Amino acid sequence: MSSIFEKRRFGIYAYAKFV
Repeated sequence: MSSIFEKRRFGIYAYAKFV
């Protein structure tokens, strides 16, 4: 049950790849 945690990890990954 890590919905928020998973979203946060994915967000950082997407941000780093996007930037």
